[in-house]
Amino acid sequence: MLSVLHLAEYAGPNPFAAEPVVVVRIVKGPDGDGPLAISRMREAFPDWVGECAGEADCIAQWSLGALNEIRGFIHAAGARPGGEGPIAWLGYHHLATSRAALELAASLVSQAARPEGLDLEAADRQLEALWERCRQWHPDYQARVLMQGARVRGIPYQQWLPAGKHWQFGWGRRSRVFEETQSIDDSAIGTRLQRDKVRTKALMVSLGMPTPGFALVSERHDLPAAARKIGWPCVLKPNDLGAGRGVTAGIRDLAQLETAFDAARAMTQHPILIEKFARGSDHRLTVLEGRLVAAIRREPSSVVGDGERTVKELIDELNRPRSRNMPKSRYLRPIKFDEVLERQLAAQGASLQAVPEAGRTLKLRSNSNLSTGGICIDETARVHADVARAAESLARALNIQYCGVDYITEDISRPGGFFIEANATPGIDAMIAAGQDPVALATQLLGELPGRIPVLLVVVEPQFIEEVAMGLRECSWPDTTGWACGADAGVGSARLRVAVPVGALRALCMNRVVERAVVVWPSDELQRTGMPVDRVEESIVCTDLPQPWPRVLRQQSGSLRLLADAEARKDDAQQVVGAELAGDLVQRVLREAQLFGQQVERLGLQGQ
Repeated sequence: MLSVLHLAEYAGPNPFAAEPVVVVRIVKGPDGDGPLAISRMREAFPDWVGECAGEADCIAQWSLGALNEIRGFIHAAGARPGGEGPIAWLGYHHLATSRAALELAASLVSQAARPEGLDLEAADRQLEALWERCRQWHPDYQARVLMQGARVRGIPYQQWLPAGKHWQFGWGRRSRVFEETQSIDDSAIGTRLQRDKVRTKALMVSLGMPTPGFALVSERHDLPAAARKIGWPCVLKPNDLGAGRGVTAGIRDLAQLETAFDAARAMTQHPILIEKFARGSDHRLTVLEGRLVAAIRREPSSVVGDGERTVKELIDELNRPRSRNMPKSRYLRPIKFDEVLERQLAAQGASLQAVPEAGRTLKLRSNSNLSTGGICIDETARVHADVARAAESLARALNIQYCGVDYITEDISRPGGFFIEANATPGIDAMIAAGQDPVALATQLLGELPGRIPVLLVVVEPQFIEEVAMGLRECSWPDTTGWACGADAGVGSARLRVAVPVGALRALCMNRVVERAVVVWPSDELQRTGMPVDRVEESIVCTDLPQPWPRVLRQQSGSLRLLADAEARKDDAQQVVGAELAGDLVQRVLREAQLFGQQVERLGLQGQ
């Protein structure tokens, strides 16, 4: 039986990886067939487990695959021999979740080594529990795409608030905060307005944009009057919900309207919108910073009969490449077997057990949202200029930097369609599903602002932290310079209240006033939790550091200096200067900080 012994957790670059990791020792029991276990794990989880150097490597590989299957964007995983047993490490978004993945992996490898092998049904249940934690603590798929683009560009990112959906890209003055695809720079008024479909329609009318007639109803008995006003066919949708929830299109009589109303009322207690049906295909027009960048036609998924298979069998085949792993399935969602599907089939005289004749097409939803199984076709090159300008005018009026505008038309290359609604979090998934490149899209959305600010890192003995902090507090700092020393920090002359050293640096990185930062880091904190950030402009070491920490600092720094006598270091390459007297050390740190600031100004290093 394998077990996991926790050794360390690093929040920054460390001897195992350049990103946060948890490090464990894999403790082996007296029995078990390691090669057989690895072979069975590879057979059961071929996407996650490849060639392994041993059980610890298998555990690390499996854990990485499991965490990234649902929402994760983790890269560090590995194993190596250790004196008291092999050591494995794994990256994390949420420390406890990654530790849980390692423990589950060790349990499964232990099961796989037994004669009876894995209990795959029990493993599936355990995986579902792990994935529920991933859904709670890992970045959503929109943030994941942004992270993908940021990683390619070398832009740092971090969770902006604990246990939230907000992610910060870049540091200090060069940072932007996103919730899904919505930026903190978007208009609060526009964001609030787009959640109300009727008020958005009022804005469209004011801008001279064509939109279908509509009526709001709150009670079932209001439906006949609304139907007379709107006419058949019509569309019913909750006024306050998105992502296709509660939407029924193509309603042709009062009975269908009442059924649709009941389904929508089960989802919301707010008024329900009845809208004149607009003929044509649904298009998502995406506007970025006032300019149309994409037009994606969305169609409901459908199946085509072959005269042999049932509708359910045809849907199962359609769903086969559509997994819960969004990047792998290019964000195409599986068709759900639910009452909405059954009603849609019934309206076409079919059912799940029916065998449609060869060539007959059955639509599986009345709406075409990607979230409910729709498909996407890129029509950007065909958009008529007048349609593009209208969408851009709506996005500018709402002052939403990344805005989705829904437009229905039979031909996107001609004017004459109808604008339906707007969305402040339109997502990137529809464009990826239509074939566009995720990194290019993320780069567009992140914009030019996110990047790094210059950081000077000074490593000192922990006993000198208070004296250095006192000297830093008494300095006259520029208003845009942040400094941190242990748990003490400030921006310019303003002191910050933080509890731990990591909190001090986090406060500087979150502060959008800060253009450069000086960080004095205790040597014991470095060895316990890793570097405070993933990369710095310059590192200065004022103490002895055991290997491999000088190597870690050299790899993650633009330059590394050891404050030692040059002659003394000629004979011993491993020697690093010991701690200076407190007063001299403070003056050295202050002098280096001043020189660093002058260098930043001279070279124009206002971030990368």
